[in-house]
Amino acid sequence: MFEWEDKLVKELERLGEEEVRKGYISGRFGSPGSTKALVTERWLAELDSKRRSAREEETLAIARDALSNSRRANIIAIIAMIFSAAVAIIAAIIGLKSN
Repeated sequence: MFEWEDKLVKELERLGEEEVRKGYISGRFGSPGSTKALVTERWLAELDSKRRSAREEETLAIARDALSNSRRANIIAIIAMIFSAAVAIIAAIIGLKSN
């Protein structure tokens, strides 16, 4: 990276995304296709990429939690079915002895 690119990136970071987007649209960072505009586009694209990656990581974490919760729910359901079957068998045995 050239020294002027480093300075531009530092300036972009100092300004922040919102101001850079406004400045980019207004042509503050060069005309479309210029080297300065391309560096600015790349910087904005990197921010978008980082944000997208963070969202994907969060989505993956939520999916993992959901899977864990569904596994617990399945185990609880199986235990409930076993207890129901046991109660039904005991009720049948008691019913047979009463007759």
